[in-house]
Order: sequence, then structure tokens, then C-alpha cells
Amino acid sequence: MATAHDFLEEGLWDDAFDILDRVAEEHDGLLVRVEDSRLYWPVRNFVHFTICRLPLAGRQAYRRRVDRIVQEQYLQAVEERNPRKLRQLSEQFFASSWGDDALLALGDISLQNGEFDAAKSYWERIFPAFKAELGSRITNSEIPNREVRATPEVLLGEYPDSDLSVADVRARLALAAIWQGHGEEAARHLKHLRDAHPDAMGKWGGREVSYVARLTELLNADTPEARRADREWTTYRGNPARCPRPSHVNFARVAWTARLPKPRIVPRSGLFSRPRQAGDGKPPETPFPAYHPVQTRLGERDYVFLSTVQGIYAWDLITGQPAWGTSGEARIYRPPSDQSSKPPRDSGSALHTLTVCGNHLLARTGHASSHRPSNMRSVATLSRIVCLDLSMEGKLAWQLPSSEDEERFADEGWAYEGTPLCDGSLAFVGLRRTASMHELFVEAHDVSSGELVWRQFIGASMPPRGGSSEETVVPRLFTMHGDTLYYHTGVGTVVALDTATGRIRWLRVLPRDEQQEHDSASAAPDHADPCLIADRRLFVAPARMRRVFAIDPDTGRLWWTTPLEDEPCVDLLGVSPGKLIVSGKRLHALDVDTGTLRWSWPIARQSLGYAQGLVSGDKIYWPTSRNEIEVIGVESGRPVEQPFRLEGLGLQSGNLAVMGGAFVITSSDRLNVLCFPRSKP
Repeated sequence: MATAHDFLEEGLWDDAFDILDRVAEEHDGLLVRVEDSRLYWPVRNFVHFTICRLPLAGRQAYRRRVDRIVQEQYLQAVEERNPRKLRQLSEQFFASSWGDDALLALGDISLQNGEFDAAKSYWERIFPAFKAELGSRITNSEIPNREVRATPEVLLGEYPDSDLSVADVRARLALAAIWQGHGEEAARHLKHLRDAHPDAMGKWGGREVSYVARLTELLNADTPEARRADREWTTYRGNPARCPRPSHVNFARVAWTARLPKPRIVPRSGLFSRPRQAGDGKPPETPFPAYHPVQTRLGERDYVFLSTVQGIYAWDLITGQPAWGTSGEARIYRPPSDQSSKPPRDSGSALHTLTVCGNHLLARTGHASSHRPSNMRSVATLSRIVCLDLSMEGKLAWQLPSSEDEERFADEGWAYEGTPLCDGSLAFVGLRRTASMHELFVEAHDVSSGELVWRQFIGASMPPRGGSSEETVVPRLFTMHGDTLYYHTGVGTVVALDTATGRIRWLRVLPRDEQQEHDSASAAPDHADPCLIADRRLFVAPARMRRVFAIDPDTGRLWWTTPLEDEPCVDLLGVSPGKLIVSGKRLHALDVDTGTLRWSWPIARQSLGYAQGLVSGDKIYWPTSRNEIEVIGVESGRPVEQPFRLEGLGLQSGNLAVMGGAFVITSSDRLNVLCFPRSKP
């Protein structure tokens, strides 16, 4: 690379490009440090970043080398409307004359698929000034002790000199914001259009229209907020982006309940306060809520599914009756009998989660721990990934590891990290192998057959200082947005992977202070709540670090980091326009642009947090240790309604979800469905 840079300095373009091409081909899997000491990119991406920052003469020389072949690939990909080919072209020839056209086409496809944030992310990379606008409201006085990167110069992953129409791209950004329900953002883009391009015209519905006139009409039509609300709750926190946005919550009445076996794992971290037992005011003996059901619509009926240590259950969401069969048994999957023995001395935080994708139901079953000392390994302590076929009433389609592979899997110290995510064709699985190091991998399997498609090594970390005789339960879940899979490893890194190939797009090492470095060297892996993606930000909250990070999901650049006053974060609940809602022992609201703490509740350092709440419109519904659901205003950070008291209904605080119109509370031993689904339009 040093020789290539010398040639570039001397204007020997072809000699430099020959070296850069060879480096990209021979070291494609290698990660290199870019921009700061904690961000790593693949060599090929760094090569194109280098070319994008060349003077015009250098960029023109590069384009003379590649444009003809890239044009053919681009036109074919557009004709086929093939996003994977367009992404491949964008990654391999980003600095070519067709790199910006590929970004425009990818954004158009994402918009048509309803992936509004993904569409805006592609378009903002075409003109660096657009992304700089995201940080234009940020001033150093507003954000002391925070790192913010917002500059109009060409940055990582941004096109240097597009010849596309600024008005065309700006109009697309405004349209996506309108359809997404982001009125302020749409108005800002519309003002730019009105000021700089008042007469700009473009194709709309097959005819030429004025951008300003048509967008003004759409903005004033007040697109309903319900456009943003998903009626299905298909995975942990509702969707692969881990950012649910239900349109309403109804406390009307309890429609039905189902008893659940109590989880075996009690979190040791002290992140939550103990709830009061209904009726007597004493702390219960039950563990914290670890159950997170999912829901989907099959044919004309809604079903709710839940995974426990005793198997997977399915109910009709409306009636509460078992989903299938006449035996009255709601259980559709029973784990192998070798896993019903007495549980070991687990520590950590268990999560019983599922993912529904079409007719496939995916779950991590079996042993809860992902780290086991060598003297505790056997087939009886295996974790498994199972895929059930919902079109066949939950029949087992495939499992990992296969029966032939179980002994090797156990002997070599393999364990699955958490429930898979699925993009419709591939199921993504995290694995850990415990030997002299903790090694982390991600695999993709064909969701129909279970066959391995790719495996990617993520990294390795040292085991806790002095070893451990305990089994550690630290489940890790992916976040997915568009064609990118995000993985918070729990050992101080966040990584983004291409869903089609497993190729690492970037890896970010999270900064620690000296005390955190000391603690991490002697402790088990951190509680690893999955990342949350919203408003073109990837939010990460490692509990041990007691701070929240906002990262650019396209490049891995750090936007800001904010401490939480020595209070661990447990859940990133969601984003309501302009604010990230964070829960732990208290609730907090952070500005999504700057990370500034806008409010905390309760004001006094009272510990109320107990289970996972949710954000709905301008309200936050938060289950507390007082057996109440507090209703907090997003803007004010104060109660806006009387708390919903659960004791009167004989209910216990639990994790909240909105499924098919029903309000669901899942405590440590009961699934509760409140109000009949679809009771409100």
C-alpha cells in the first residue's frame, strides 16, 4: 500500500491501480484500520475509499479502466431489478462512474419494498452534503464529552462527485420521509427543494410533475402514523431491526391466559429491581421474565408462539385455544429427553425467544448456557437450533447440529448463541467455541433445508481471568436491516456483515475507560442486548460500559457516545421522533442526533425497572416492580395517564408486546392477552 500511495502522489495512476487491484484481490478478507484506531474495514472497501479521495485526474484515470465493464453489469442488474447484483457492483466498483447510479437504484428498490431507512441511507451516500445535514444541528456546546463526526467532505462510503440530479435525489428523500411518517424531516427536504430547485420536474406515476407541488400535497395529506406500525410481532422486539412501532395499546380486559413453566435462570447482574408479589407486597421467588413470544398470521388466523425450557407452544391469538390438534395440548415441539435432567449451576440472563419467517419457526432450544467448562460438556448439555414447518402444524423440518454431529459438537465446545434471524431465504446463527480462547462465528443456513451456505469467523477473546467453573448464560441476538446483519458480540465489538456472503462490511471496537478494561479482563462476557436500528443510526448499549453508542450503520463511524450516570442500560426500547428511549432501573430519553440526555424518570434515583416495555407513538409503556404499567410521555418524560394496576387483575409485571391488535404481557410464569385482537381499527 505504501508503494501504491507513492505512485498516487506522483500521478502514476495505472501503476498505482495495478497495485491496489492486486491488494484487493489477494487480501480481500483482511480488515484494515481506517479513520480512527477503533474502526476496521475490508481491504477492498478501503481501496475504493482511497480512490474516491483522489483528485479529479486520478478518479478519471480509474474510471477509464473500469467503466465499460461496469456499465454492462449495471444495466443488466437494473433490467433484472436485482439488488444483490447492484450491491456487488457498488462494493467492487464503488468509485466508478456507475457507483452513484447503483446507489440510486438500490434506494428505489428499497423504497418499493417499504424499507424506508435503507432507501434513505443509499441516497444520502450519493451526495455527502445530505449526510452532513444530519449533523448540521450539532454543536460542540451541546455535546460535551461526546464524539461527533459530521463534515461535508467525502467520508467513508460516500460518493465523491455524482452527476445525478440533486433535485431528483432530494425529492426521493422527502417522499420516503412522508411515507415513513417523519413530517419534520420531509418538511426540511421540501424547504431545500423550494429554495434551490423550485421548478424541478420529475416522473411520478408515469407523468411529469412538479416535485415541490406534489410533495407539498402529500405532506399536507397527513399520512397516517399507522403506516409505520407492523401488525405482526415476528421476533424479539417485534422485527429484525429490533425497533417496534405499534400504533396503539389497549388495556381493555384480559381475554385469556396460559400458565408457563418458570425459567431456570435468574440474572445475577442486579440490573433490575425485584417486583412486589401480588397481594402481599413481598418480593416473589420467581425469576425475572425471560419469555418473549412472537405472533404471525397464517391464512385467516393469528397465532402466538412461545419457547420454554419444556418446549415450544402455539395458541390461537383470539381464543387462546391450542393452535392445532384435538388433544388440548398447546405444545408443538418437545425437546429431547436427554435435556430434561437437573439444570447445572447457570449464571447470567436467559432469553426464550423465537423468530417467524413465512412458514418457518426458528428457535434456540436445549441448554441455556453458551459457555461451558470442559468437564461439563456432553450431548445432554447441547444447545440446538430447530426449524419447525408451520404449514405442517409445527412439524420439525431440521435441526442443528444434526444427530450425526452431536457428539463432535459437544466435545469441541460448540454452543449456539441465540435464536436465529431470517431474511426469507437464509437463517443466521451465532456460534461460540470454547477452547483456550472464546471464538465467535456467524453461519447462514438455507431456511428450507438447514444446509450451510456460509460461515464467517468474527473474532476471539480470552476467557475470564482465572477461569470459571460456572456455565455462563449470555444470549446474543442479531439485528438486521436490508442486506446487513449487525452483531453485538458482548466483548467490546460490533460487526456488520453482508447477508448474502457473510463478508464483513465493518467492525467497530467500542471505547472503554481504564476501569472497564480492568473489569472486562476478569469478567464473563457482557450482557448483550441486541443493537437497535432507527433513523439511520445503529444504537448499542453494553450494560457493563453503562453508556449508549450511536453508530453509522453503513460505515461503522461513531456518531456519539453518552454515559448513563453509572446506571446500566438493560433495554433500548425504541425511537419516537428525535428521541431514543432507554430503560434500566429508570427510563431515559436521549437525543438521536447528539446523544444529549433529555430527561430521566423517576427524577429521584428510584429503582423501578423490571421488564421490557415498549414505545407506542408519543407514549412509553413501562412495566415496573410495583406491579404497574406506567404510561410516560415521550416529550415530557413524565406520567401522562394513571398507571395501569395489574394487581386488580391478578397479573404480574412482565414483558410487553402488541400482537395483531392485542396487548400481551408475559410474566415469569404466565402469558396474558388483553382485549380481543382487532377490536380497534
